[in-house]
Parts: sequence; C-alpha cells; structure tokens
Amino acid sequence: MGDPMSTEVDGTPDDVEELDESVEYSHDERDAAGWSHAALIVLPLIVGLLVVAGMGARMLLAEIPDPATDPAAESVTVRCWDGEVKPDKGCPVPTGSDGLRWVFPSFRPNELGCRNALIEFPKSTRPTMFACDIEVAAGSVTLVYSELTQVARGRASLEKLYGGPGEDDGDRRLLWTEGDDPGPDGDYELAVMYAALPFAVEVSADSAEARDQALELIKFREAEDVMDHS
Repeated sequence: MGDPMSTEVDGTPDDVEELDESVEYSHDERDAAGWSHAALIVLPLIVGLLVVAGMGARMLLAEIPDPATDPAAESVTVRCWDGEVKPDKGCPVPTGSDGLRWVFPSFRPNELGCRNALIEFPKSTRPTMFACDIEVAAGSVTLVYSELTQVARGRASLEKLYGGPGEDDGDRRLLWTEGDDPGPDGDYELAVMYAALPFAVEVSADSAEARDQALELIKFREAEDVMDHS
C-alpha cells in the first residue's frame, strides 16, 4: 500500500489570498466604522421625521379664518333683488317702486291707473306707497302697495285699524279682513302683510266679492326669496 494522504496541504491555492499576518486588525476600528455607517443612514431619517412633525404641528395650530374678519374666507355670494352680487345674507331690504315691483310681481307702477299715493296721503310716514285702480268681474277695486317704515309699526297700525291681530295665511304673511261687512266708510277692505318684512298690500272694493276676486290677482314673492334671487 502507498503512503496515506497527508492531512496537511503545503502551499496555498492560486485563488485564495493569504492573510497578511503583518497587519493587525483592531476591533475598535471595525466598531467605529459600523457606527459611522449606521449614523449616515439613521440621522437623515430622524431629521426628516422632525421636519414632518413640525409641519403637522403648525397645521394643527394654524388659526381658521373668520369670515367676519377675513373677506377672502367668505366665498358664498348671491345675486340680490336689485341685481348686485354680494356675500350671502348681505343683500339690502328692497326699497322704492322697484322694491315694491320685486316683492309684488303683480304690481305694475307704469300702467294706467297706478299712481304715487303719498301725494294723496301727505301725513303718511311710509317710504313708498302706490295705489292702483283695477277692474274685476264683480266691480272696481283699488289696490295699495306699501313699503312700511318698520315691521312692528306697520303691524301695530293694521291691528288697530282692523281691531285685532292678523290671521296667519300659512305663507309667512298675515291677513286682515272685515269679512262680509263693510268698513266705516262703506267699502269692503282687507290687508295682507309679510310677518317679518316691511311690506303690505291693501284692497278696497265696493263689494266683498270684488275684494276677494282682487286678492286672487295679487302675486306675492315667497318670503325667503325677497332679499335675493335664490
């Protein structure tokens, strides 16, 4: 039998580099290099998280604009009764003959038979008042469209004239009537006023039938649509 194979191998294979025993490797140097590498990765992440947290805190603490003090915060606008575009709830109360025309679509101030009634009632404090004479099947009727000085004052005046509170007609308006009996002047009259707006229309006729027929011809704008074109 030949010699058994040696368990030691002399020399080193060509593709294996021998360890240079002349160079000493320090454990501290390897640890320092590892920490430096980790720091280069972790520190940017920490900085990024701090920046994001700061931005979020500023957003949470930022003041919400108050529409009452910041015009830019108010973006809802409406077209008012007079055509002006203004912030919601900022439209003025209709006024003048144009205002009456808007509130009462049946009112035609330029038609024959309509006139400025303030000339006939010089003591009246109403800002605007027009009287219109019309004809219905049952006879002649006079309609008086009025812009009142105040809601409470106008209501009190009609309550005094008719002897009591008006009847709610279900459309946010109040109705006063003398029924089938004529008034002190012999005319059959009624009045309708908006419950919370300074506008009223009064009807005077020779008969209760003519008065009631005239009421059916009067057109009222819905109370919630008086201020704007909603």
